[in-house]
Amino acid sequence: MIPQAANFQINNSSSQTSKTYYLDLDNKRIVDKIDGVKSVEQAIKKIILTEKRAYLIYDWFYGIGIQKYIGKDYYYIAADIQNTIKEALKIDDRILTINSVELKKVGIDACYVVYNVTSTEGEVAGEVQVL
Repeated sequence: MIPQAANFQINNSSSQTSKTYYLDLDNKRIVDKIDGVKSVEQAIKKIILTEKRAYLIYDWFYGIGIQKYIGKDYYYIAADIQNTIKEALKIDDRILTINSVELKKVGIDACYVVYNVTSTEGEVAGEVQVL
């Protein structure tokens, strides 16, 4: 006998939930579950830290492609990386506007990306070491 479903509905929602696992990137461990602003902040960090087109698990638009900046002049990187990161962050539908993206040089060969975005979960500001 084949079961009959009278009130069967399919949810065609394209937006994803914010609930995800918390990744401790320093110790390379999954620690807990997070939601809301923390989830968006982690997504931004993952996008910035992921090398574009290097991992089959991600599509061609995920990540920023840091390799192309290695060995380049700081001023070239500072001018180009803003647009690269803005384009990469557009992949997340929770990010509404990208208020600012800046490159901050620390020491001889270290750089931080300082960002501020408005998301569906609220304001998210932070920094990520990229080089």
